[in-house]
Amino acid sequence: MAPQADRVPILMQSFFDWLHQTDIHPLIKITQTAKNILKILKNDSTATITDLSAQLGVSTRTIERNLKQLQEQGLLKRLGSATKAGYWSVVSLE
Repeated sequence: MAPQADRVPILMQSFFDWLHQTDIHPLIKITQTAKNILKILKNDSTATITDLSAQLGVSTRTIERNLKQLQEQGLLKRLGSATKAGYWSVVSLE
């Protein structure tokens, strides 16, 4: 059942206040592919985009998109060189 119309602004303000105070953001969802990428990189920090693509059975573009999202969310960092000399650091599996 929906709230009464006059309660909606109060409920929305309460929701936005909560969003500003929490680290949990219900509107940002991590995909299963992204979770699998984190699991693989936790065990093999030198895995390449091609390696991840082959292991997960998705395109390299899908891997690139997920890596970018994970980095933007602060769950993954690239350390060292952006080429073969670098490696991945998984910040969190949450």
